Amino acid sequence: MEMRAFQELNAARGKTWNPNDSWDLNEWLIAVGAELGGAMAISRRMNRVKDGMWTRGEETNVVVLKGQMVERLAHLYILLDLVFSYLEVSKERAVARKFNAIGEAWDYPERMDIPGTDVRF
Repeated sequence: MEMRAFQELNAARGKTWNPNDSWDLNEWLIAVGAELGGAMAISRRMNRVKDGMWTRGEETNVVVLKGQMVERLAHLYILLDLVFSYLEVSKERAVARKFNAIGEAWDYPERMDIPGTDVRF
């Protein structure tokens, strides 16, 4: 699924559980931070396993921990997408612009096409 199509689908679903659009940017970013914090905690557990440190029994299986990380990162992606929708900007356009700006600053050759039809950002 393309970024723009996902953003529209995700925004529509977001209105079913937040029908009054009651969250402001602060609340969206707190949700993003909570998911990122959860991912960081999983990363800490993975480092303990890698370093041979003491861990609880259920935290020694790296495959399980990677699965938990994927779940957290997917949720983080969904929430970040909702932040872009809240800001009423095209995530696709914003990502392409930032990707290209980093490439120019570091003289990387890779560039993304910047969508021209959606001029929200």
